[in-house]
Parts: sequence; C-alpha cells; structure tokens
Amino acid sequence: MPDSRTAALRAPHRAEVERLVERAVAQEGPAVDGKALLARALGRLEEIAAAAEEEYAAYVRALDAEAAEPKSTARPQAGKQGLVAGVTAAVAFGVDLGYGLAAGPALVTGLAVGAAGAVTLTGVAGRGRSRAGGQPGGSEQLRLLWLAALDRRGVRPFIEAQRAMVAAPPRKKTAKVPGQSAPPRRPGGGDRSAAA
Repeated sequence: MPDSRTAALRAPHRAEVERLVERAVAQEGPAVDGKALLARALGRLEEIAAAAEEEYAAYVRALDAEAAEPKSTARPQAGKQGLVAGVTAAVAFGVDLGYGLAAGPALVTGLAVGAAGAVTLTGVAGRGRSRAGGQPGGSEQLRLLWLAALDRRGVRPFIEAQRAMVAAPPRKKTAKVPGQSAPPRRPGGGDRSAAA
C-alpha cells in the first residue's frame, strides 16, 4: 500500500516511470515471465515510486518554480545585456582612438570587446536560469537524479524481490528422436566404489 505522504505522480511523470519499469523488465530476458513481472510492477507503481519520494519532490518544486517565473523577463534581460555589451564596445573603441590607433583597428577592437561581453553576459544569465530550485543544472538535472534514484532504490529492488515469483515456466524436454537409442549400459553397471 503506498504511503499516504507520497506525492501523486503527475501524468507525464507516471509515463516516465512506466517506461523505466518496462526497460528494466525487458533487461531481465527470458529468465522471467516478462508479462507477469510487468503487470505486477505496474500494479504497484506508486509503491515503487515512493522509494525516490524526496528526489521527485525536489524535481516537482523546480518545475513549479520555473513555471512561476515570469516569461517576460527574458526580453528585458536581453536588452540589458545588449546595452552593456554596446557600452563596453564603444568605450574600447574610444580608448583605442585616444591612444592614436587608426579608426579601422579601433573598430575591430570595439567589436571584439562587445562580442566577448555579450557572450559572457549571456552565459551568466543562462547559468542563473539553470539554478532553478537552488540546484545547478535546474529541473533537468533534478529529473535525471530522480530517475536514477527511482531505478536504484525502487525498480531494481522490486524486480529482485519478484524475480523468483515470476520465473519463466520450465522449457519442455525434447522428445527422443525415433531410432536413437540410449547409450549402452556397462555390464554390472552398479556402484564401482562398492565393488572395490
């Protein structure tokens, strides 16, 4: 019975857990009855998912935090980045002209400084957005951590525990081929150690 504290899986996340279980069952090969094992696992999916409850909660919090972020902040941020890069380019151009450099090379220096500034600021903004939920890498990294924990602490132990119960039915013994006889018995084929 699933723990009542366990957060219910959201539909897309439930589908991810089902795919993880299906892959794990497929890896078991012919040693187990795959259909029976999969049916048991899907029937107890909430219980299996509860093994990685903390990781799932962190992942969901990060998703909610990203969803709550206003989408309109991206454009003003890009405008600020462009303004900063433009100002640094103009300053570099002016400094080079002030030192007596010709206009052409000063313009190249200004463009290079502006481009470097834009790239740097874009990278800093990207890292800031990826730290949603206080985690480097954001929700995608938390998703991967959740799935790894789920596989390690939920799916694999469940399959280990169920393996003996859903072992594949034994293969039928092959029938004797007509005309093939059993190996010949030795005379006095009893226990030789007793005869010695």
